[in-house]
Amino acid sequence: MLVKSPWSGGRNAELGKVEAFEYGISSNKLFDYMAARKPVISSVEALANPIEEAQCGSTVPPRDPQALADAIIRLYRMPKEEREAMGRRGREYVEQHHAIPVLADRLERVLEEVGQSRGAFQGLGVRGLSGSG
Repeated sequence: MLVKSPWSGGRNAELGKVEAFEYGISSNKLFDYMAARKPVISSVEALANPIEEAQCGSTVPPRDPQALADAIIRLYRMPKEEREAMGRRGREYVEQHHAIPVLADRLERVLEEVGQSRGAFQGLGVRGLSGSG
């Protein structure tokens, strides 16, 4: 599928190979699917791939209908217990790495580290991070 991509200077870009995925998959729905305890089949190429990390599904090359069909058939033929285990692994991955409390803690740590630099927030009106209260 070709789409107008803001990352391709307005030229058509192949969905799945858009530069937005250069540093990892950022599909908002991906974590929803994983959290739903369902195996996931994706056709997005990325360096950081949570599906592979969590072992909760499979990734196929973009624009390869045969690879997609093969992945669907493999999943269909897989024993129910194995599919359920994949789904559980996806849910556990999301809970461990991408749940709101986990992300909030990470953000807080980053802000505290930045705030520890003397005067980093001085004069910006940010309370509690400049050390001045």
